[in-house]
Amino acid sequence: MTDFDSREKAFEKKFEMDEEMRFKIASRTARLFGLWVADKLGLTRNEAEAYVGLAVESTTVKSGRDGFLQKVEKDLQAKNVSLSRHHLEREWDAFYHNA
Repeated sequence: MTDFDSREKAFEKKFEMDEEMRFKIASRTARLFGLWVADKLGLTRNEAEAYVGLAVESTTVKSGRDGFLQKVEKDLQAKNVSLSRHHLEREWDAFYHNA
């Protein structure tokens, strides 16, 4: 194997590890945020777990953070919970840093 081949393999491995870490952080952030929102919505434990599952799936597979935040805004409005988009984004960022 040449030096170029070994460098290429090393870069590929690093990229793979970085992507895995990004996915784990995104999943953890979505989980923490989903639990926080479920509490604000007054959901039962089973409902909260389902909401968390939706949060993780939405942010990692489907619409990403912004799409999920739009859904959260609608859910909160439906329950007459007044939280601004800015507040939601700040909470998301705080959970991201914890994750």
